[in-house]
Amino acid sequence: MNDFCLQVKIIQEYAYLDGKKWFPYKLSTEALFPGLNLSSSLKDGYLVGKGSTYIEDVHLGIDLSDERFNAATVQTERDANEKDSLHWDQNRKYQLNDKEKLTYQTIDSISKAENLEAKLTLLASVLEGKIPLGYVQLDILRFMDYRAYEGYRFGLGLETSKKLMKRAKVGGYFGYGTRDKAWKYGGYGNVLLFPSNFVNLSARYQQDLIERGGVEFLSEMGGFNLAGLPQHLYIMNMENQRLGEIALSGYITPNVRLLLAGSYQRISFTQNYNWTSPDRTINAGDQFEVAETTAELTWTIREKVKYLGDRRISLGSKWPKITAKYAQSITGIGKSDLAYQRINLTIQQIVPIRAVGKFVYKIEAGKSLGELPLYLSQIARGTGGQWNLSVPNTFETMKPSTFYGTEQLAIFTRFALKAFKMKWKWTAPQISVHHAMGTGNFKNATEHSVPVKSMNKGYYEAGLIFNDLLKLNGLGLGIGGFYNYGAYALPQAEKNITVKIGLTVNLN
Repeated sequence: MNDFCLQVKIIQEYAYLDGKKWFPYKLSTEALFPGLNLSSSLKDGYLVGKGSTYIEDVHLGIDLSDERFNAATVQTERDANEKDSLHWDQNRKYQLNDKEKLTYQTIDSISKAENLEAKLTLLASVLEGKIPLGYVQLDILRFMDYRAYEGYRFGLGLETSKKLMKRAKVGGYFGYGTRDKAWKYGGYGNVLLFPSNFVNLSARYQQDLIERGGVEFLSEMGGFNLAGLPQHLYIMNMENQRLGEIALSGYITPNVRLLLAGSYQRISFTQNYNWTSPDRTINAGDQFEVAETTAELTWTIREKVKYLGDRRISLGSKWPKITAKYAQSITGIGKSDLAYQRINLTIQQIVPIRAVGKFVYKIEAGKSLGELPLYLSQIARGTGGQWNLSVPNTFETMKPSTFYGTEQLAIFTRFALKAFKMKWKWTAPQISVHHAMGTGNFKNATEHSVPVKSMNKGYYEAGLIFNDLLKLNGLGLGIGGFYNYGAYALPQAEKNITVKIGLTVNLN
């Protein structure tokens, strides 16, 4: 959205230190939001942010080869926005001049008159997927969703806001699927134990659904992940799950997060699926129970972050992000007697190529050990068939739920060229080249009442995408063509071609 384009100006000032070297001592920044007018009283006014950073205590000629630097580049106190003017007068490097004092007085007056603080709070909440309503807030993503299994899902999610409790949250939700005609509901809560490392203790209880063969990374739950929503359109097979879980998570270092969880689940199969192992048979509708422990580690190599009050803001990284998950069942607790282990690993990275574009890849690997029903296997993420919507990091030509594996590997890559500069604002064509390949195996496929196929022969596809052919109000529309080749290709070449719509969200 060009009207809300952020404009940034940076000025560095240098001093000649110890008669040896020029070194920066002050960094001034100015950010302008030309289209963001927060005051009705200022006809042509818009938001401008200014800041100054001073560099002190500089030592030249120091050997830093053995030093390790903190990934947190900026850190402010959690109550910094609550400090009074006396505190800032005592800690400010330079005293304010008359013009600066007048600026603060004017901003305070406008802020009170226009309720600026409330507007900024609303903006911050919406970016997190919430709508604030005083002491509570609504979860935007709970209003409506769609899965091929559930059909349209309508519901409501409500949770406490920071206005009520700054270090704790309690919430709940319910939803109804138009295709499976079933209600889902749940409740959750968490408390921030150690703010400096964002250590959270959380618990949840829910009667909901779990994807057959899907992998759920707990560390990625709860955020406003618009990019993951299109994958929901292609979830065809699910099981009923009643879950009680408690988890502890926190940052070991600013860029390494560890999560430990324990859960007790009651599962029942759907869609007439039955499982027969050497020592048991479980039919659709039968209930069985599972106790499980989980450990997840997320490491974004060389990631830089800012701690601004109670917010952790990632500045990104040019290095890979690695997420590893290990799940282990525990037998002998309650009625839990199913023994298994599940291991999953993802590696993803955005590699910028100067003046050309960027190369993006994601590697997904998974392995399931033990005599297992199909929901504990590993599904190949296919988004072919209905909807014809392009979904990154998926097999674009593969129909959903085609392949499962007890061990599986998939590699997704895209090379995106820089957008072409056009004189029209309604278009900014950008070309991306797509390639994906996967392989896997499935042991004991005859134990399941539905046909089970694995990618043991190797699955391959390539594609070309034209993004942002049409841009309108922050959304970009494009078109892409994908071709399946290799062992799973059909004899008729035209049947291996999949044409899809490309949808992008442009926030600048």
